[in-house]
Amino acid sequence: MSVPEHSKTLDPSSIPAPEQARLLSLAEVVPLLASPDTRRPLSLDADGGSLHAGDERFPVRSGLPLLFPARVQPFLGARELEVPLAHGRDALLQYVFLSLVKQRGGEANTPHDDVNYLKHIHRARVLVREARGVVLDVGCDSPRISKAIFPAGTSYVGLDSTYADAAQFRLIGMAEFLPIRDAAVENVALLTSLDHVLDHHRALDEAWRVLAPGGMLYLATLVWSERAELFHDHVHFHHFREHEILGALARFSIETLQRYPWKGDTHRSGWYLRARKVDGRA
Repeated sequence: MSVPEHSKTLDPSSIPAPEQARLLSLAEVVPLLASPDTRRPLSLDADGGSLHAGDERFPVRSGLPLLFPARVQPFLGARELEVPLAHGRDALLQYVFLSLVKQRGGEANTPHDDVNYLKHIHRARVLVREARGVVLDVGCDSPRISKAIFPAGTSYVGLDSTYADAAQFRLIGMAEFLPIRDAAVENVALLTSLDHVLDHHRALDEAWRVLAPGGMLYLATLVWSERAELFHDHVHFHHFREHEILGALARFSIETLQRYPWKGDTHRSGWYLRARKVDGRA
């Protein structure tokens, strides 16, 4: 369903705290956590300096749990992952290297005071207004801002792959290796983040895995009808076509889908959809 361009914008700072999701702390999130490699439940060490599952260990730096796969852990730099090109023969490290190239391509997020970002906040808040329970926000940007999208009655934890800013609590990891136990959360959100993930099929498989039966996926992304070449895009891995999104969501039951014009363009639109994890789908 296509809808007219919505002129209304919403500044997240104007949303009263009682109408927002509650931001979970590390202690509250630990019961949801699992190794990104083995999916064994994680426990927090007594000193709070790391998480462990048997002999697996994951550091907590400045309050942020760094939950990358074990093969990636040796490349934890002070402010970002540092994977040299010399490791290009290791498929996983090559994959992470390519992701880092895109992260360094330029500013990935629209400024928070931009009118198009404020329109996104309004549309996303309409999309998720019926959410309840725990929300895992994959590619969360600023948790303080993003939690305002979700309504009272939800508990919020963000996940992002960047950790230079330690001022806001979130999980640090990859959409392709979610450090969350099976069927542990009621909601997964990918709000303008899926096109930054190289293996978007794997990311959606992971969202399916961590969702409880009947849980909800909230997805906002651009969908392109033409002029979708990627060779001039510095930060995205995908310019999705309609069939790519619908095909990738075949395991889910799409319940709502709104298509909005995007910045006055005719070659792409913003899709905001809600899809349920339905038992019995392969």
